[in-house]
Formats: sequence, structure tokens, C-alpha cells
Amino acid sequence: MAISFIHTGDIHLEKTFHFKNHQRDFGKAHRIDLWLTFDQIINTAEKNHVDFLIISGDLFDTPDVSSKALKRVAEKFAHLTETEVVICPGNHDFYTPSALYGLIEWPQNVTIFKQGQMESKYFEEKETRIFGIGWTKDTYDTMPFDGSHINLSEADNNILVLHGDAYNQISQYMPIDLACFDYFDYVALGHIHRSERLTLRAAYCGCPEPLTFKNINEPSIFYGQIHHHRLDLQKIETGKRKFFQKTLRVSPEMTQNDLLMACSDLSDDDSKGKDYYRLFLNGYAGADIDVEELRMQLAQIFYYVEVDDKKLLPNIDVDKLLEENQDNMIGRFIQEMRRNGDNPTAKKALYYGLEGLLNSEEKG
Repeated sequence: MAISFIHTGDIHLEKTFHFKNHQRDFGKAHRIDLWLTFDQIINTAEKNHVDFLIISGDLFDTPDVSSKALKRVAEKFAHLTETEVVICPGNHDFYTPSALYGLIEWPQNVTIFKQGQMESKYFEEKETRIFGIGWTKDTYDTMPFDGSHINLSEADNNILVLHGDAYNQISQYMPIDLACFDYFDYVALGHIHRSERLTLRAAYCGCPEPLTFKNINEPSIFYGQIHHHRLDLQKIETGKRKFFQKTLRVSPEMTQNDLLMACSDLSDDDSKGKDYYRLFLNGYAGADIDVEELRMQLAQIFYYVEVDDKKLLPNIDVDKLLEENQDNMIGRFIQEMRRNGDNPTAKKALYYGLEGLLNSEEKG
């Protein structure tokens, strides 16, 4: 029987954010973004008559979630008219009877793996069995499964849901050896915040709404179909905002307005108006560059912006440097470059070359 599913996870509802820019409550705003993206996923499942909504861990960011938030999620699941929800708790929202998933009654269409070992639920009408290992504590040095072959029915669709680390076999976050499960129709993975298909039949869903500047790939969910054990898997883009890190080379001849325009030109107006940006300024600043003023100017252009000027150095005194290094490579480089004239391109080449020479001298 053909089935369809949405694979998501690592939503981290109710996460507390700590942004360096304190000009407004960006943390509260981004917590709202997480809920809006969760609503988007629910709406996508309902609109597309999806058979299963698979959540591979960390639906919530912490076990200490309010009953109001729990009931809000349960209510959303209950409104799904054709979709079975399968949740595999992760390291952030691990199952205990006295917290989180154990605090409320969940709708009949919600299955939560909560035994801390391999278990399964059979959905007879869909001829589908879904396996999973729900976390019951916050670390697992080894997977609570002996690796033995699971006898699967050839007549059924067979899906495995795991939250853990398929990249590192000495991880404390449940190391996963995918070779042990390559006979499943699909392995829905969570924990790594990057959307990536690891094999033909296994994928990390990543975060549907980016959480930090570490989440730089496209936020998405997976929409999949299985028919006669053939898997078709597609990404659906999600998310309200994205995180970007940009590096800008600063040269001494740049004015304050030049630097402002260069920062502004790093992205289009739509992205600047809604996304998170961290700008790294590298190079040498002229005397009139005021980074604090630049931060205030950029705050009027970007929804959110951080300016990192740790690698922005004062202008180089080339004359003094030449006087002190006439008989070595640095002095000879300055003399040679000055033969190219005093135009902006020549100046840039001179400063960038000196930067490399000075850095190599410091390392030596």
C-alpha cells in the first residue's frame, strides 16, 4: 500500500534564546517564529492529506514546558483529520512519566515512543509499521539495541525513527550505525541540526526553523512517499527567518559611508528586513571609521545584525613600516608595490600583501 509522510524534528519549541544584539527582545520574537513554523508543518500535513507526521526528537527544547504549551501542541495534533503523529522523544525532550509528554492526555492519533528501547506501532489500515527508540534520559553512550536483525513483514511499509548521532560512534548522544538498519524503507533521523540525506533511505531532517548561526543550510522538512518499498523523498522549504554570516574586507581608503554601503550590499532588501546577520570586518580601518556608529546605522537597515570587528585593525603606517624594514622582504615589497602608483586598486594590493607578510612574520 502506498503511504505518504512528513519527516521533521528538532523544532525546539519554547527554547530560550540569547542574542548579542539587545536592541529589542529578539529571543521572544524567535520563540514565536518556532510556533509559526510548527503551525506551518501541521497545515502542510493537513493540506496534503499526509498519512504520517514523523517527529524524530526534540519537538520541545526542555522537559520543563508549561501545560499551556503542551495543550497547544496536542490541540494542533487533534485537528489533523487524516494524519497519524509518531513522536520519538530526543535528548532535549526525553520521556519521563512525571514531565512533558507524561503530563497530559494526548489525542488518539498521537503515538509516543517512551520505553527507552526499540519498540513499534502497527497501523493496520496503512499496512505500515513504525519502529523507534524514544529517549528516557539525556545521554546514551550506546544505543539501547543489540543490533540484531529485525524481522520485517515484506507486505508492510517499515519505517524507523531515531534521534542520535550517525556521524560519531563515540558520541554520548546515541551513536547510530546506519548499516544495521539499511533494510528499512526509511530511517527518519533527528538530533543533527542540518538537513541531509545520508543514504538512499536515511536522512536527517534538520531544523525546520533555524536556531543559531550554526544553522546555515536551508530550513526544511522532508515529504516522502513509499510504494512497493520504493522511496520518493523531497524537501519542502520551511521557516520564517534564516541566519547568515558574512565577511567583509575593509581597506584604509574606505570612508564610513563606503563601509556602510558595503555592509548593506551584502544582501537583498527582503532578507535584510527579516533575517539574522553576523558581519565580520577584516582588514585595516581608516581614521574616520567608527564601528559603534556603524552598528547603529546598520540597525536601521537590518532586522537583526551583529558586527564583529575583532580582526579589524588600525591603518598601517606604511612609511614607518618601510623605514623599519628597508633591508628585508617587507621593505622590498613596499618599494615594489609603490611603483604601481597610488590608485585605490594598488593601495588595496599593497595593504592585503602587507597583511599576509605581517601575519606570517607573527606566526614565525
